[in-house]
Amino acid sequence: MEIKNFMVYHSWPHPANENDDVVISFSVPETDAGNVISFEALDMMGRKVWMNEGTFASGYHEVKWRRSEVEPKGMYIVSVRLGNEVKQLRVVLR
Repeated sequence: MEIKNFMVYHSWPHPANENDDVVISFSVPETDAGNVISFEALDMMGRKVWMNEGTFASGYHEVKWRRSEVEPKGMYIVSVRLGNEVKQLRVVLR
């Protein structure tokens, strides 16, 4: 299956419990394979609480946000950036 667009899908589990890692799934089109993709989570006060980046081949991928990397419960906005394109999703930790 050929992927034509950069896509970010919902995170799961949603909401995430204390022992759950958050999985963020996304797809990379062939035209963007090998480019850096960055991930950043902000709390509702705009503070960066998590970041990650990597290069990925074209296709479907998943990244894990380890729950042990963030302490407080609450709502977070996760931004996924590929070049100038940014996709966002909401993550609830409880």
